[in-house]
Amino acid sequence: MDFTAIDFETANPQRSSACAVGLVVVKNTQIVDSFYSLIRPPTLEFSERHIAIHQITPKHVEHKAPFCDVWPELESRINGNILIAHNAPFDMSVLSNCLAAYAIPSRPLRYACTLSMARKLLPGLPNHRLTTLTHLFGIDLGADHHNPLSDATACAYLAVTLARIADDGLQAFVCDGLAGAETCEENNISDYDYRYREVGTDAFVPPCALPGPADARFEGLRFTFTGRLLYLSRDDAENCVRRFGGVVSNSVSRKTSYVVVGDDVLNRFEKSGDTTGKLRKAIELRQAGSGIEILSECEFFDLFQDQPPTP
Repeated sequence: MDFTAIDFETANPQRSSACAVGLVVVKNTQIVDSFYSLIRPPTLEFSERHIAIHQITPKHVEHKAPFCDVWPELESRINGNILIAHNAPFDMSVLSNCLAAYAIPSRPLRYACTLSMARKLLPGLPNHRLTTLTHLFGIDLGADHHNPLSDATACAYLAVTLARIADDGLQAFVCDGLAGAETCEENNISDYDYRYREVGTDAFVPPCALPGPADARFEGLRFTFTGRLLYLSRDDAENCVRRFGGVVSNSVSRKTSYVVVGDDVLNRFEKSGDTTGKLRKAIELRQAGSGIEILSECEFFDLFQDQPPTP
């Protein structure tokens, strides 16, 4: 039960744009060390969407150390341990890309993903987000979710809890990675590619388009779509919602549960602040305290990966 939990935040979709990191060292199920640092990314190009998530801006990091100066602190604490992260493919690709950006040689590392562990061990949950799992097990995520040290600490406690549930502890979930300094920049083209491509083929298979019985997971939920979807036509996406019991609306109101936003709109919003009326209304409602959720196409597909969401 010795491992190091890690969490990165990035400035923009580029995996080499780490702007903050949190890390905790666990020995015999106890946290014995921790580390947090802001990081100056290679460029100070921050997307509005990323700032909205972690509240880190260029001013916070313009005078901070670059990743190459932070890495010795991280490496000394990793010290050959298994790395743990929630949605580890993201954090591992950030680490790999940051190492490559500064031509830092990397020895092979092993890692495990608490998201993957939870999906296999707890298939009946509504979803497997970090907030859901920490609430389930009484783990204090703190008020500062998306602070990487808070998230890494919560992930560490979650890993200990899940390892106790698993027959073989962490061992069955450990993967090998970061051999040398290979990069995963191709994932920046689309998160869908590594999450939903059919193994061994180039065929993209949206989970909602797979054959099989539908359930009523979206009963009582209202969806609005805005922008161009990449992998489904608008009609097919709306039919997916209806097939699983949801309602599709052409307008956004307080009754709306989800606004699904195409990448074209998200990219335009990040670059210039320009947006559609539907997305603007959704943002205003969220700022006014509404529970409406704004989803990318990838996050929309995620709704079909887990059990039905709660209305």
